[in-house]
Amino acid sequence: MNFLSKGALWFCLIFCASCVNHLYSQSFRVAFYNVENYFDVRNDSLKDDNAFLPEGDYHWTWAKYRKKTISIAKVLTSLGEWDGAAIIGLCEVENDSVLDALIYRSPLKSKKYKYIHYESPDQRGVDVAMLFDPSRFEAINSKALNVGLKGSHSFKTRDILYVKGIVEKIDTLHIFVCHAPSRRGGEEQSEWKRMQSAAVMKGAIDSIRSNKVNANILIMGDFNDQPSNKSIAEVLKALHVNKNDSIKSDCLYNLYAQYENTEQGTHKFNGVWGVLDQIIVSGSLLQGLNMHTSLLDAHIYVNEFLVKEDAKNMGVKPNSTYVGPVYNGGISDHLPIYTDFYLKKEK
Repeated sequence: MNFLSKGALWFCLIFCASCVNHLYSQSFRVAFYNVENYFDVRNDSLKDDNAFLPEGDYHWTWAKYRKKTISIAKVLTSLGEWDGAAIIGLCEVENDSVLDALIYRSPLKSKKYKYIHYESPDQRGVDVAMLFDPSRFEAINSKALNVGLKGSHSFKTRDILYVKGIVEKIDTLHIFVCHAPSRRGGEEQSEWKRMQSAAVMKGAIDSIRSNKVNANILIMGDFNDQPSNKSIAEVLKALHVNKNDSIKSDCLYNLYAQYENTEQGTHKFNGVWGVLDQIIVSGSLLQGLNMHTSLLDAHIYVNEFLVKEDAKNMGVKPNSTYVGPVYNGGISDHLPIYTDFYLKKEK
């Protein structure tokens, strides 16, 4: 794509967004954040959390845990701006204990969030969770979708969180929060695990659509894959948003594919930015019905307290809590993402 055609695309997107958004009176923000090994300091006999104890490999102490809790709260408060994010997906949380600390005993307390979380069989002892503002999102039901990895009886991974709810008393939204299996052991060698995780999600989405073909669906998470990788592009069939293609309500669209192979990303590996963290939506959310969003509303959140100088490579990188086994004092090795949605004015 040359400079002129790229400029024309963005002009078209901005013009269309301005035309659509004047029809909407309310907005709400959805965010996702991989909070990198958010453990408490207590031993859980049912989890392999020994490394994150005061006497463990990472020498995880109460002071470090408290600092991380306050730092995560700072990120989520800053990201949410004045009104706060209505819905926040999290991954790499150990249990209810850390979630209680985050929403009841940190600066985030004033936001009065509630959360949904299920214990999963993940070998590392980390789960996904969802925070929500109960004044703006009414959770109707939720469940954990188990990712049974066929062909591997010994490997257990985290569940996918599914939540159905009503946004601002206006329309129903089906939400999936995921943290796909990692690339440990090699990208190609581990790819089948992420494809199976995506297949579980795709099956649940197909089930929802069998009852309502144009259901509002939102998927967010750390996919441990790029938007063009098989688990996302072939299994979930999440498409790029292309101005030359008509939007179909029964298709999925990846709002973060626009960042792939650019100088922006959510995670940096060997000096190269990648887009592992993504928000994917159904076409119905791009068509300007009761709820609407667009490419221009999908952001990677960057703030000076989230990054540090990349000494080995150019630019900056996420300021992680650990670099290998060495305590670095940062917040996470990922950057958070957020997308704004707009709700139709009542007549």
